[in-house]
Amino acid sequence: MSDLGTWIVLTTETMFFSVLFFAYTIARLRFTGVAFLVTKGIECGKDVEHLVPGRAFKFDLAQRHGAEQFFWLHFVMTDFHALHRAIGSASASASASASASASASA
Repeated sequence: MSDLGTWIVLTTETMFFSVLFFAYTIARLRFTGVAFLVTKGIECGKDVEHLVPGRAFKFDLAQRHGAEQFFWLHFVMTDFHALHRAIGSASASASASASASASASA
């Protein structure tokens, strides 16, 4: 009986996650880097008020130094990743339109 339960769990998990991976793949192909950049913009817009290290940074005094370092690294890495994705999306779009115009003129 435990073998049947295992196979039922594996089958339902496969069906569930295959749909999620398929939806992710379609979204990834349709909205290359734009969805990521929009999501990061919304997240950072909410965090800017009190989590960016500086005068308005709100944390307990005992945790402030470690938290400032953490959030400084978090925002630098996230912004660098967003820049990387924006450049990648722009170069992919430029490459796709260049190959489309080259095949149209051939």
